[in-house]
Amino acid sequence: MSMECPSTKMFLHLHKKFHEQLNKLLEQPKRKCFFRSVEDTPLCPINYLKGKIAEHAYNKVKKDANYTEDVRRGLVKDLSILFADIRGFTSRTADMPPDKIITLLDLFIPEMFNIIINRHSGMVNKLLGDGIMAIYGHPYHTGEEIVRAIHSAIDMQQAAAALDQALSAAGYDPVQIGVGINCGDVLLCEVGDDRYRETTVIGSPVNLAAKMEDVAEAQEIVLPHTALVPVESARPSMARYFQEKGTASGVKAMVFDWMRYIEKECTDVEDWQIQ
Repeated sequence: MSMECPSTKMFLHLHKKFHEQLNKLLEQPKRKCFFRSVEDTPLCPINYLKGKIAEHAYNKVKKDANYTEDVRRGLVKDLSILFADIRGFTSRTADMPPDKIITLLDLFIPEMFNIIINRHSGMVNKLLGDGIMAIYGHPYHTGEEIVRAIHSAIDMQQAAAALDQALSAAGYDPVQIGVGINCGDVLLCEVGDDRYRETTVIGSPVNLAAKMEDVAEAQEIVLPHTALVPVESARPSMARYFQEKGTASGVKAMVFDWMRYIEKECTDVEDWQIQ
């Protein structure tokens, strides 16, 4: 892999960053748990986006008079959905001290958020313990959501590899992730009551994305074969790097050869700006 490849430069950048962050975290005293009171905030859909999307997109939404009402009523949108989680996390952390688990997640999760939000203009929808669900195309559609999701997954794999090296040097078990992606029309809506409300996405494309993540092994990015149509439409050269993996829930699963893709195709620095 060329040292001039933008994605390779990102890996080296993260490798150094994780080492520095890990050293700082290991030097800190153990944290104490505590409760703190917070002031009640209005149950407004815009509030749910704070910190989940890029700052410039959040500022745009605040000026969008139609956004709040649209989400309250529910709307159908063509989104790309990504699920990622650490493989074997439960078994690996079964006997791990809590402070080491928190240190691991404190390194992993913020960088995943940065990749989704700042590098590829996605939205963090849910934090799932050792995993993340992200969506692309909300609040605003660009037409390249599936490419942004796949590029996010590549960055996540690169970040996991860099984190793995940093943690291995500190005596941690290996860290590897699997990623599942799908796209399609889903219902985006606000659910809950006056005590707790949340914006969520519902539909078979979401369920199938989760199934793809289930079958993805460590270091793999898996999509259903139906998602290759929008992939080829948005970025034709990307489609040639998929290979059949088997089936999940009766749907043909395709694994993306992301290592060969970044070696052969990733020459556009704009796709891989270091944040």
